[in-house]
Amino acid sequence: MPQQAQKVFLNVSEIAIAKTGGYVISKIILASMSALFHGVFFFAIGVPHWLPFALVAGITAQFVPIVGTYIGVALPELAVVFDSPWKAVAIIVFATIYQQIETYFFTPRVSKKTMDLNPAIALAAVFVGAAIWGPLGALIGIPLAAAGVAILDTYRRRYDIVPEIQTKPGAAPAPPAG
Repeated sequence: MPQQAQKVFLNVSEIAIAKTGGYVISKIILASMSALFHGVFFFAIGVPHWLPFALVAGITAQFVPIVGTYIGVALPELAVVFDSPWKAVAIIVFATIYQQIETYFFTPRVSKKTMDLNPAIALAAVFVGAAIWGPLGALIGIPLAAAGVAILDTYRRRYDIVPEIQTKPGAAPAPPAG
């Protein structure tokens, strides 16, 4: 590779690695939040062994795209369905509502903090990724979008601000020279 291409390749690979790391961190944060909310709910309705069930639900929800939430609540469902069918229904209703809140509220905000990605782009990346590649696309859509945005920010053409406009934040504009 020519030297200039080597520099670009190195820069792009460093951006991709950083964004992928941010994605993993965001998944860990979201799994912790999911486990916390599910744990509180499971405890409140009296699910036996609520803590391990909450951990399984939180982790599965984040690392199995689209259906992970429902796979994660299958065990607590089985633990309560024969004793109290209403608790089983409550778990499904809670999981469905929580998944919507997480998808539209928590995930975009956490992605913005961990990957410096606009919440709208993060949400669109999940939908586009899922539409193109299915569950795997839903999983990798956000880090791909984050890397793409970072690469565009790095290599797009930039223009310097004219000295007359350049000021310190909060300062009055500089007087015209002359």
